[in-house]
Amino acid sequence: MVRSETFVEADIRLLLFFIR
Repeated sequence: MVRSETFVEADIRLLLFFIR
């Protein structure tokens, strides 16, 4: 499972968008 970083980046981007 080396696709954890991609998921993390997507989560961070979603969180940032929500916080905006």
